[in-house]
Amino acid sequence: MLYVEGALRELLYYHPQIYQWIFFSFLTIDHFISLPKIIRIRFSPHPTTAFVGVLLLMVAHGLTVGIIKHNPTFTIFNDTVPLLMIALNVLRMQSSEEKSRPISFNFILNTAIITAFATNAFSLILVTIGYIAETSYKVDTVLMAVFFAALFTDYKLSKSQIFAVLFVFALGAPDFNRTNMLFVALILCAYIGKQILKNPSRGVVALAGAAGLCALIWGTLPEDSMAYKRIEGLQNLDLSKRTGAVGERQQEWDSINKELRSRGVTDEMVGFGFGGTYTMRATHTVIEDYGHAHYSWAWFKLRFGNIGFIYLALLAGILIYNCTVGGLSETPVGVSVGFLCLFGLLYLMTYVNAIYLSSGLHFLKIPDKRKRHDKQTFNSA
Repeated sequence: MLYVEGALRELLYYHPQIYQWIFFSFLTIDHFISLPKIIRIRFSPHPTTAFVGVLLLMVAHGLTVGIIKHNPTFTIFNDTVPLLMIALNVLRMQSSEEKSRPISFNFILNTAIITAFATNAFSLILVTIGYIAETSYKVDTVLMAVFFAALFTDYKLSKSQIFAVLFVFALGAPDFNRTNMLFVALILCAYIGKQILKNPSRGVVALAGAAGLCALIWGTLPEDSMAYKRIEGLQNLDLSKRTGAVGERQQEWDSINKELRSRGVTDEMVGFGFGGTYTMRATHTVIEDYGHAHYSWAWFKLRFGNIGFIYLALLAGILIYNCTVGGLSETPVGVSVGFLCLFGLLYLMTYVNAIYLSSGLHFLKIPDKRKRHDKQTFNSA
């Protein structure tokens, strides 16, 4: 955001490739630094470890098919990096050095808050002084996960932390996407339900407060904001039509299936591999050599064919597993990972590529809470 808006004077929304590659470049440097840890890895039987094998199998599948089909080199590379980075990240966290290092939840929380506050405040200043005409404020996925985890585990938040989070939410609410809205709605319902079970009177207060907050947000949302338009779009949603954001996603699914069927049984089974493209028949145009897909089932079928549904089922399964384990851990970091997994499950239905930008945080191994001596820290594995 600092580079795109500060140097290019444009919206970050229009340059997803730039921040994606900056992000993965930093991860690559980190992996090189952590190479000795990766080399000394000792594996232990665990679903998370097993899923690393699935990720590596997906990389091998996508690369093999992509190379055989002579797909463009850069697009093959572009599809390979996210999955490979996730696998390496999870493997690195299984090293003995990482296992013995406690993670401070307060450090994670402060880092997420400071990063979100600084970037959004920077954008606000640029718009205020007229350096850029418009911006898109963001409430980061990780920030939402750790903040709500703090609430769920009764972690003591300072006044400055609460103020910074409210500032970020106030700026970012008009740009909330549907996944963020659904996540917040689910978390609010779960939090209110928890409070009602623990203390009915406190739960009623929480329910009234949540209802009032939702009414206040809806009443103050600008009608030209993205969140307002998305909510209106949901009210007028007609799945029988292939129009709007949801319709375009359905068009991707229809176009991928049509293209695969036209290529024969083999392609239907193994997909187009990494770098594979198809002819996208959008509402008002036809796009040749289109390589994107929002829905997870469309993305997996495009890359891996019918075999991709096996990979997708395993991905959904490990997300559900870690979401459950993290949610039951009763530690702030464990619950944070559980909430990230919940986000991942929601993004399977809206925008699967968002999962890869969390680079494996969903697949951290959460230790058994009975082995914990300090609920504020835990040893990553």
